[in-house]
Amino acid sequence: MPGQSGWNAGHGTLNDGCLLLLPVLPGPQNRGSRMDMKLLDILVCPLCKGPLLYRKNEKELICKADRLVFPIRDGIPVMLEDEARKLPPEEDI
Repeated sequence: MPGQSGWNAGHGTLNDGCLLLLPVLPGPQNRGSRMDMKLLDILVCPLCKGPLLYRKNEKELICKADRLVFPIRDGIPVMLEDEARKLPPEEDI
């Protein structure tokens, strides 16, 4: 049902063929590209398991250690190395 809390299948499968499950937020939070702050508290870099910096206006998560920038699309962080961009040395964090 629209707007119902729970879990939905993600936009693809993980490398082992399992479906990626993503949380569905109730109400208005589910309508935009709003990032769930509880999710930010538990997310780490998929490579080094280090903390991530959230850039709200740019809709991205940054791993300072690996200098990778992970996009947030439709409120969902894309935590795939292939989808991340390298942070140039001249770009400040």
